[in-house]
Amino acid sequence: MVLQVRIVAYMGSFFYFSGLEQVLSWLATMTEERKGDYVLMLIGGGEGESALRKLVEDEGLSHQVIFTGYVTFSELPDFIGAADVLINPMKPDLVSNTALPNKLIQYLSTDAQVVSTKLDGAFSLFEGVDGISWANSPEECIEIALALPDSKLDHECLRARQNFLRELFGESNLRKFEAKLMTLAAAK
Repeated sequence: MVLQVRIVAYMGSFFYFSGLEQVLSWLATMTEERKGDYVLMLIGGGEGESALRKLVEDEGLSHQVIFTGYVTFSELPDFIGAADVLINPMKPDLVSNTALPNKLIQYLSTDAQVVSTKLDGAFSLFEGVDGISWANSPEECIEIALALPDSKLDHECLRARQNFLRELFGESNLRKFEAKLMTLAAAK
């Protein structure tokens, strides 16, 4: 019998709106049998780290949650590349709905499935991109992440992601963005 453990990872800052507290609280409600099915890898750190570490300890999740601390940019592909599912459980609010979490762009460069809360800005840009599932809350984000099939994305899906990223960061879009910035600067 082969033991299959899903690696779910979050990469970024541990801000109050990251949704990580809600993710950990939801994980604490799982049955003991299911707790061996996953490892949650938290890559990064920040203002909420001590509270998250305390929550992990208090809820008995120490065997399921790994805090890596900050990693160098050159090490980051190895860490996020180890994950089966990458999550962005940010709580939808005024700040997060208008932000574009760069982590989603980094996540799309891997062969892992991605689950994100349905933030207005992110959803408007990434809606329809292969391998991204959308959730309405941080709790639903982790619930979906643990329910996804145990597989990395296929070549067709990865090719579609690469094409999307190439289009997003293509020369014509960069020129349009530069022109817009120049227009805004000239207006001041």
